[in-house]
Amino acid sequence: MNRLASRRRFLWHTAATGVFCGLGDLSFLSRLPVVSAAEARLPAGAVSLRPEIAPLVRLLEATPRARLLEEVGHLTSALAAITAILGLWPAR
Repeated sequence: MNRLASRRRFLWHTAATGVFCGLGDLSFLSRLPVVSAAEARLPAGAVSLRPEIAPLVRLLEATPRARLLEEVGHLTSALAAITAILGLWPAR
């Protein structure tokens, strides 16, 4: 317990020192122009994903938060079964 408390204390002091030394002067933010939500919106095809990550992004966008872990669990179980059948990975 003492070790965890000292680690927490170290992290707290490190963060406080960082704020005090480096982030104290944020006056430059007042010179930035105000941007509305409409101006910040990107066109539909502006961000392109690598083909291997696009299905994961679709899963994250389409699955309700309450069911996400359950869906990922089903997919990993199915992937483990397929790779075991194909002999690509040892079965559990």
